[in-house]
Amino acid sequence: MGAPTGPRNRTGRRRSALLCGVAAAAILAVACETPPAPPTTAPPRAVRQAPATPDCRPETGGGSSNAADFEPLEGDELGLTAFGAAVEALGGTGRVDITTDVDGRPEFQSVSVDQLGVSLDAEADPVISVEPSRRVNATAGDPLAPQQWSDELTPYTPTWVCGRGTGVDIAVVDTGVDRTHPDLAGRTTTGGSSLGSAAQVTEGSGGVDPHGHGTHVAGIAAATADNGIGIRGVAPEARIMPLRVLDSSGSGWNADVAAGITWAVDHGAEVINLSLGNTQQSQAVTNAITYADAAGVVVVAAAGNGGAGALPHYPAADNRTVAVASVDPDGSLSDFSTTGSYVDVAAPGRSILSTVPGGGYSYMSGTSMAAPFASGVAALLIANRGSISPEQVLQRFTSTATDAGPAGSDDGYGHGIIDPVAVLSS
Repeated sequence: MGAPTGPRNRTGRRRSALLCGVAAAAILAVACETPPAPPTTAPPRAVRQAPATPDCRPETGGGSSNAADFEPLEGDELGLTAFGAAVEALGGTGRVDITTDVDGRPEFQSVSVDQLGVSLDAEADPVISVEPSRRVNATAGDPLAPQQWSDELTPYTPTWVCGRGTGVDIAVVDTGVDRTHPDLAGRTTTGGSSLGSAAQVTEGSGGVDPHGHGTHVAGIAAATADNGIGIRGVAPEARIMPLRVLDSSGSGWNADVAAGITWAVDHGAEVINLSLGNTQQSQAVTNAITYADAAGVVVVAAAGNGGAGALPHYPAADNRTVAVASVDPDGSLSDFSTTGSYVDVAAPGRSILSTVPGGGYSYMSGTSMAAPFASGVAALLIANRGSISPEQVLQRFTSTATDAGPAGSDDGYGHGIIDPVAVLSS
């Protein structure tokens, strides 16, 4: 079991101030750029004792009591922040992202530097951040149940006696999702898209995926089970809400990611999966995550693929996320998995077989694949327990994780390898 210390202090080392000046943040989806060739046999499997049946009696209580906490920029602080963002933008894209507070909900604009003054002067709502616009990128990470080694290292099918995630919406903020895939058909909404730094979601346009990353992520979380084809997702009766914010190259803009997160919250998502990121924090994305957390929505993020000693990876390193590292079939930490004090738990991420556009399946590797495993477990827990806050979900993940690596919590595994049966047990 993981160390009894509970989750990392969310108001301490991991906390990022909403108003820390000009914060630059690009986001990349988190998995190996080039997916490994599918092995001719299933990957090696770690041997574990057969899991006990989880005790999945419903609990009472829970729910989020948080409120969005947006402190506006004012006076000199606003001027210096806007000036700094403009200077940095002039050396790059020439655009800035502005976040404003409209009745406790963050809204986003992406404007050219020459329009920055006009946009701020004309803005009636408090400005809470101004930052350079940056591109974000997806990175690809890996059907058939016998080849899903994750169900032996970290068994999740035994939890299905408690339910399979029915009624829970998992928002996949990514490259879109091929909702015609046989293993996802009927499990996916039309969602929406925000591309080209539009910072506004167009409804009904998330159900295509010209890249493939988002479809792979969706299959891990919620591919249909027991339908006679393909693989089975962790929460096979949960519903996928696709938010396409990354283009066909797997790249996109922070303002679009932020808009996608907020749209997902407003349209009923209970879990948001962010298999994307970069080593620079985006205030717009942080603001959107704050809004999600205040609404009681669990935000799960991939820890990054930079390996040991790499810079912290955002948005996983944001205060209000469940940051997920990757482990190999033998339970060892994947060599590509970024380490850091912000890592909460680890999950299967090496050579993971899942859905790809056009009805196929492929192996991918990366923390991009580990994050939707945790998102699926969160969906199973929410479906069984009903009202449960993001903080309670994180607490249950970390307090029941199987300790790995150095004794107790560490920067590689966090509190340990996620244990779905223990998470669903009282």
